[in-house]
Amino acid sequence: MESTSRLAFDEFLRSLRSAYRATFAVLCEKELARAEDIRLFGMTFAAGFMFTTLFIA
Repeated sequence: MESTSRLAFDEFLRSLRSAYRATFAVLCEKELARAEDIRLFGMTFAAGFMFTTLFIA
């Protein structure tokens, strides 16, 4: 009886770990995409600022 409940609990922990692993992978992917968007915005803003500065000067 104890070994059966232990096996069931181990299976539950495995499924929980796999669910967390999948969720963590998605969150990491979203964070990388967000960081890329911020970097792209920063570079675009800097390029626009430099162009405007050179145009005015």
